[in-house]
This record gives sequence, structure tokens and C-alpha cells, in this order.
Amino acid sequence: MSQVIRRRNRRTSVRREIPGQSRMSISMGAPISLASGVAAQSSQRSVAEMKNSSQKEKKDLQGLNCKLAEFLEKTRMLEAENKHLKELLNRSQVEFNIDVIKISYQEQLEDLKGIIEDKDKELAAVKSKNESLEEEVEDLTEQLRQVQDERDRLQAEIDGLHDEVARRIADSETSRRRTSELEKQLADWKKRYGILDGQMAELRTVRCNTLNP
Repeated sequence: MSQVIRRRNRRTSVRREIPGQSRMSISMGAPISLASGVAAQSSQRSVAEMKNSSQKEKKDLQGLNCKLAEFLEKTRMLEAENKHLKELLNRSQVEFNIDVIKISYQEQLEDLKGIIEDKDKELAAVKSKNESLEEEVEDLTEQLRQVQDERDRLQAEIDGLHDEVARRIADSETSRRRTSELEKQLADWKKRYGILDGQMAELRTVRCNTLNP
């Protein structure tokens, strides 16, 4: 309808322009066929525009029809999927018994509580055993410390005895050397005594011979 109105308006405008153009052509001395040619070109352009507009509207309608068909197809698919989901939901609600599951979970919770209590008792026993072991370790550590102290004391005594033995050995070596020297001196004195004794014997012999000629 709007295209028809535009078409009529264009024709009216063409008709209104024709007298002015004819007057101009007459006043300028141009032939009358110029106005009719302009009107023909204008009408051809209008027809071409109307055809283009009509083809564009057809294409737009075709595109909208395609989109509408796609939308309807998606709607049908969603409705079918929704129906299937409702059936699954109704079926799951029939099969799903919350009381049975609740009882099962409660039984499992009771079992887990019992296991936790047993583990707590085992943990308490282990902690007690660890405490006793720690006390034993402390006692053994104290005993080891005492043994180490005693060992250090004995080692110190042994070191002192080693020093005493070394000193005694040094004194013995000194005594041995002194004894050797004394023995040498004694042998020397014995040798001298022997010489002197021989000389005294000779003197006694000479004296006796002198006294008894």
C-alpha cells in the first residue's frame, strides 16, 4: 500500500513538473519532446526502485520465514526434550525413596562413628605407649650420660696411670743408668783395691824381710 501511494505521488510530481518544464522549453525555444523524455526516465527509475524494493522485501520475508522455521524447530525440540526430562524426573521420583537412603546413611554414619571411636582408643593407647617410651628414653639418656661421665673419669685415671707409668719407667731408666755407673765405679774401686792390696802385700813382704834379715 505504501509503495502504491509513493508511486502515485511520484507520478503526480512528474505531472506537476511537466508544465513548468514545458514553459521553460518554450521560453528557451527547445522542442516539447524534452519534457516527455524526462517524465519517461523518471517513471522508469520509479519502476526500477519499486522492483528493487519489492525484491528486497521478498528476500527479507524469506529470511524471516527461515528464521521463524528454525525457531519453531528449536521450540519443538526443546518441548520434546522438556517432556523427556519430565518423564525422567517423574520416574526418578517414583524410584527415589528418601527414607531408605536416610536409613542407609544413618547406618553408615553409625559404623563410621564406631570406627572413629575404635581409632580414638587405639590413638590413646599409642599416645600412652609413646609417653612411656619417652620416659624410658629419658632414663636411658640419663644412664648413658652417667656412663659417659664414668668413662671420662676412668679415662682420666687411665691417663694419669699412663703418666705415672711413664714417670716410673723414666725413673727406672735413670736408676738403671745410675746403677750401671755405680757398678762401673765399684769395679774401678775393686780394681784399685786389688792394686793397693797387692802393693800392701809387697810392702808387708819387704818389711818382714827387713825385720828378719
